[in-house]
Amino acid sequence: GAGTDTMYLLENGWDVLGIDIDPNTENDIRDLIKTSSNQNFDEKFSFMNQDFENLELEKDTYDLVIGFNSLFFCRPESFKKIFKQITDSIKSGGYLLINLLGKNDDWNKQDDNRKTFLSREEIFELLADFEVRENDIKEAELDKETAVTKTLKHWHTFLVRARKK
Repeated sequence: GAGTDTMYLLENGWDVLGIDIDPNTENDIRDLIKTSSNQNFDEKFSFMNQDFENLELEKDTYDLVIGFNSLFFCRPESFKKIFKQITDSIKSGGYLLINLLGKNDDWNKQDDNRKTFLSREEIFELLADFEVRENDIKEAELDKETAVTKTLKHWHTFLVRARKK
């Protein structure tokens, strides 16, 4: 995305791997890094230009995986495989912070079949390898503009915070 999460993590001592299908994203983030007074941020940031459907991550590698406004753009027939690839890459004791789209989201009425919509129960099933309390999944429904097209839509989202067992 825009790199704000990346900068926050770098400023707080994390090594960051960014993944985006847009080939311009890496340059945008590296330009943002150049505005920082900490020059070693460039060494702590790496980038993979690819889509989630071709993602290959090593098991038990990451302490934290963040996926905001991204994972739900995976096709339903690929989602479980991609989700498993991502969650398998998290170390025991590591965290997953993501948002997902719910079944009542307006985009679920479209016929493009390029997004995944889940129920609360399906999310809990996907998180079998994680410690998840009821309040670790926050559900929301609201009418708000989209970030890109600025069109009003009904959002049904789940904000998920989970710790790997």
